[in-house]
Amino acid sequence: MIKYLTFDVYGTLFDWYGTLYEILKKEVQDPSNFLKEWRDLQLKLTMINTMLGKEHRSFDEITKISLVYTLKKYKLKVKEEELLLAWRNLKTFNDVNSNLKILSKKYEIALLSNGDLESLKLLAKKLPIKISSIISAEDSKAYKPSPKIYEKALEVLKAKKEEILHVSSHQMDVWGAKNFGLKCVWINRYNEPYLEGIEIYDYVVKDFNELSNLLKFTVKEA
Repeated sequence: MIKYLTFDVYGTLFDWYGTLYEILKKEVQDPSNFLKEWRDLQLKLTMINTMLGKEHRSFDEITKISLVYTLKKYKLKVKEEELLLAWRNLKTFNDVNSNLKILSKKYEIALLSNGDLESLKLLAKKLPIKISSIISAEDSKAYKPSPKIYEKALEVLKAKKEEILHVSSHQMDVWGAKNFGLKCVWINRYNEPYLEGIEIYDYVVKDFNELSNLLKFTVKEA
């Protein structure tokens, strides 16, 4: 029986792309490529940091390193401080808040993210519900999709694997959680192609409205 919903944060609850696009479009006609490359490098560096087994670098530090590199590559004059501040003050997707209120009536809601704890606490304050727990890569000293971060979720929540449903918009996160033994929902907002031949999808929805309906009619409740 599912008792806990763990949510990825960046790109699942909070619209990093839309928030930063609004800032960058003042300087760049189409910021899409810049934003994609920044984000791709950010995630690549997190995985490399975990794979190498070196000292854990903070997500904020990796975010800045990847941003500075991408700004230089694209020769943009946007101040890095402005973008980093925006990253710490992201807006939720339009369908998130109303559905979190519905879901929180039946489930404990937790955040499970690569983000640093203090940054996640700031974002959690923007949500309309009480978050029961925040599980950060900072706690596990490992980034997704390492099993260590999902193991940390069990420890923090004092839960069994079968009591958790993990929700994420990132296929690598879903893959990591599924590999660890958690049930998962992939939120596929942008109609991305599936990873063919890899059995990682328990449920797929396009947004939080579909997520609420899924949990109402399909997934076993606590």
